[in-house]
Amino acid sequence: PEDVHVRARRGRLLVELQRPGEALADIDACLATAPRDCDLLAIRGIALSQMRRFEAALAAYDAALNIDDQRPELFFNRALPLEELG
Repeated sequence: PEDVHVRARRGRLLVELQRPGEALADIDACLATAPRDCDLLAIRGIALSQMRRFEAALAAYDAALNIDDQRPELFFNRALPLEELG
């Protein structure tokens, strides 16, 4: 649990397994040490969307886009919670 890289990978895998609550715990722990990690913020957005926490997902995507606005997948993923929010 102390290895950030292992914990980040586990968080990503948990998102893929549709276990966002567990994933979020790992992702947030990693973000505590690397708050500007664009990949972690994007995965956080996915986990929050899976949990139907769309406003928080938007905030995660916005934070990721503030770091790197040249990644089209971030814009695409950000559109999904926007659509759910109407």
